[in-house]
Amino acid sequence: MAIYANRFIRGYKRHFPATRRLAEVFGPAAAIDPLIALRQDISVALHLWPNEIDLVTPEGIGAVLAHLRRALRAQRRHARASHWTYDIARHARLIDLHRRVTAIEAKAPARV
Repeated sequence: MAIYANRFIRGYKRHFPATRRLAEVFGPAAAIDPLIALRQDISVALHLWPNEIDLVTPEGIGAVLAHLRRALRAQRRHARASHWTYDIARHARLIDLHRRVTAIEAKAPARV
């Protein structure tokens, strides 16, 4: 039984690239370019498709921030209610992502 489970886990990692390291999925540029790493972190944390994550235009950044704020609000609600699905690691990861995207928004040109 344990042998089957190990084979399943190895196959899962092979078929789902989000569980692999960034350099294996996106190439060596992911270790250098922080924007690629940020997009990958956002897609894993918020379950968004890569084409839904636009960190270039102000509208795209605003949409990603709206998703992050909604997820943070839900996590805070779960924490205050002592809900069994509350995950402190996810909460910390969402806060970190919100800070990183807000920093990108501050550097982006203003909306016209």
